[in-house]
Amino acid sequence: MKLKIFPRAKIETKDAIYFYEARKKGLGLGFLNEIKRTYAFILEQPELFPERKDQFREAIVSHFPYIIIFKIESNSAVITSIFHTSRNPNKKPL
Repeated sequence: MKLKIFPRAKIETKDAIYFYEARKKGLGLGFLNEIKRTYAFILEQPELFPERKDQFREAIVSHFPYIIIFKIESNSAVITSIFHTSRNPNKKPL
C-alpha cells in the first residue's frame, strides 16, 4: 500500500509542528514522530479503522489531540486532513 498526502494535510501538520515547537523545544518533533507512527499503522492495517461518512476513516494520533482522516483508494491510503479534535466535528473536511 502507498501513502498519498493531500496538500491540506501537509499544511495542517506543519502548522501543528510549529505550534508545539513554540510551546516546548522538541515537542514539534514528538508530534511529527507520532504522525509518522500513525501513518505506518494505517499502511499496515488500513481496514482496522472503521469507515465513517463517505468511506472516510479516522486514526487517532497518540499523545496529541489529533485524528488523521483518510480514505482507501485502489492500493493507496489517501490522507486528506490532520484534524484537531477540539474543533467543531461538523467542520471535518470530509
